[in-house]
Amino acid sequence: MKIKGFITHKQAEFYSDCADYFAVNRESRKIAVSDGISQSFSPSEWSRILVKSFIEEKWTPGQDLKPLQSQWLTEVRKNLEKLQEQGSVTYMMENMLDERESAGATFCGLSFDNGCKWTCNVLGDSALIKLAGNSIEILSSQEGPFNNRPDYFDSYASQSIGEIKAFHGELQNGDVLFVVSDPFSELFQKSLENKTEKQIVEKLLAVENQEDFCRIVESLRTNYEMHNDDSTLVIVEYDGTKDFNIEQTAILDELIENERGRNDLSESISKPLLNDADSNKLESETKIEAEIPLYSHESIRETAQSVFSRCFNGNQDLLHKINKRIKKKKNKNSFFDFFWDELIKELKS
Repeated sequence: MKIKGFITHKQAEFYSDCADYFAVNRESRKIAVSDGISQSFSPSEWSRILVKSFIEEKWTPGQDLKPLQSQWLTEVRKNLEKLQEQGSVTYMMENMLDERESAGATFCGLSFDNGCKWTCNVLGDSALIKLAGNSIEILSSQEGPFNNRPDYFDSYASQSIGEIKAFHGELQNGDVLFVVSDPFSELFQKSLENKTEKQIVEKLLAVENQEDFCRIVESLRTNYEMHNDDSTLVIVEYDGTKDFNIEQTAILDELIENERGRNDLSESISKPLLNDADSNKLESETKIEAEIPLYSHESIRETAQSVFSRCFNGNQDLLHKINKRIKKKKNKNSFFDFFWDELIKELKS
């Protein structure tokens, strides 16, 4: 069997913002994808812990989560200490730790025996897409249309939120398995209704590298209304052998490091490259900006509050929790009031 795996972030974000995680392990013959729930607390650390623990055979869905939860809490505290050392504002993070706010992540773990027989454990809308002949099956723990309230593993709760489901099969000639996070699950669900599934399968099977994958994801978002979210795809194709032939995998940790390296390089060369012509252009642009009419403080605040509210559309429970915490800890009327005050302080400094 030949295996390829790819991952990318939401449009207008970065790899460092990505809460999806996946990994492939040749020795254990395991593949896992986890999608950290963005509305939860420190989800990227939690999805990574779930995936690595599974492929390294330290944990299987249904087993005790406490060792993994302890690891998550340790990592979050280390992140907090690092931010504090850098002088960052950490009120919210401290409060969320005090209130035992948790991370949530969906999960799809695929295991092969010494041959081509497989078992898949799924929780939430990360899923296994099974292609056999002309049929396509979406194997998930959830029934019906996917929504914004998936089943998930919680970084504090002793039991999963929702029921873990197990599926079994054997990879045979012509079969393909897609291990995916929820944008692809939802996309395939829609495509089966719209009769566009063959077009999508053809595009995905044509992916050869990370650049191809990112380009095709953008095309799917534009032309097939694929949800703009962190997106992960692992392709397993039958090649006549039982060997774990890993052809291409994009490792998120390496993508993040490369991204940071490019940003650092960009910053380091920007000033030396500013010649006289560039300086004159910058001065001209600054004058133009100065001529733009200034908006009133209150007008900007109203616009910011409108955008802020839209960001929490559909997540009122989370906003309510944060507002309660802010009122108790910071004596503010709401999370937006706290955010606005901190923003003004930062701008003035």
